[in-house]
Amino acid sequence: MRRLWHGIWIAMLAVAALPSPSFAQAPTTLPRYDLEIVLDVPRHLVHVREIVTWTNTSKAPVNQIVFNAHAHYSVPDKDIGTLAKIAEILRMSPKESMSFDGPALHVDSVRFRGQSKGKPADEPRSFYFAADNATALTIPLTEEVEPGESVTVELNFHLKLPQKKGRWGQWEGITTLAQWLPVVAVLDEKGWQPAPFIPWHQPFFNEAGHYTVKVRLPCDQKLAASGSVHKEIDFKDGWKEIEFEPICVRDFALIASA
Repeated sequence: MRRLWHGIWIAMLAVAALPSPSFAQAPTTLPRYDLEIVLDVPRHLVHVREIVTWTNTSKAPVNQIVFNAHAHYSVPDKDIGTLAKIAEILRMSPKESMSFDGPALHVDSVRFRGQSKGKPADEPRSFYFAADNATALTIPLTEEVEPGESVTVELNFHLKLPQKKGRWGQWEGITTLAQWLPVVAVLDEKGWQPAPFIPWHQPFFNEAGHYTVKVRLPCDQKLAASGSVHKEIDFKDGWKEIEFEPICVRDFALIASA
């Protein structure tokens, strides 16, 4: 069973990279994600510094950025019975596959890093999750982003990894992170379209993005990810850092195990 579970996640890592164009061919207007990830396996935590540059490709000015932050999902009390039945239908133990400890994602701070038309900045920004969609992370902006202009924000957050099977969590020594990062939602002529998280399905709706990623983790961990390794550095403190080649994907997924 453990090998089967491991194999399923390796397959998901491969699929995450399939639909997107290569880094060189991808439009330059796609969102850019610069990620510094600390995967603290023993403490069941992930710390992330995520710098996002988003270009307004719509025809109207925008005064906020909305992210799909699916790891902020938690099971509503009214849905516990339904989800437990679905888990059983899928031959999964509810106790092994469902977490009732609140959302895994905790946003520590958001900073405004500037717009293409203005000077560089470094200002703290307020943020909130939509009342009707608990995974829609909204960041209001002080200035409108006109069509063709770009804006850069920095998200600092951490994940408490539940000891469960699932897209993000740990089970039998395997740490999985898939569809876990806050990514910019789709913006169309009707406005922002953040996709709610559906735990028993995969209706993920977001643009591909340019990713540059560094991951720091314990040396005893083997790491598989959506990108190709550029270089790896071992430190004397028992940790190592892996830097990946720039890549264009819809989701940057990770799986680690000793």
